[in-house]
Amino acid sequence: PNNDAAKAQKLTLPVNVTGRFLAKGDVDCYAITLTKGQRLKVVGQTYEVLSPSELYLTLKNAMGGEVAMSNPQQAATIDFTAPADGVYTLQVEQ
Repeated sequence: PNNDAAKAQKLTLPVNVTGRFLAKGDVDCYAITLTKGQRLKVVGQTYEVLSPSELYLTLKNAMGGEVAMSNPQQAATIDFTAPADGVYTLQVEQ
């Protein structure tokens, strides 16, 4: 049950994550600790593994502000460099 930032699954980089959406509106959240200047690249793959899902990715800072998001018109990717140390939350939704 990682549907919100308070229950986000903690990840240690580098990492690969496999998931699935069990219900309409399901959101998965992951907590990632980054240091200032550290690069985070997130690449969502669905069609490549024969899944009909389209992903939307949002990265939020510790205060809940959006700092990066994927473009719904393109592949689900985020390429982000942390401006400060902190725990960032990656939100993945269909």
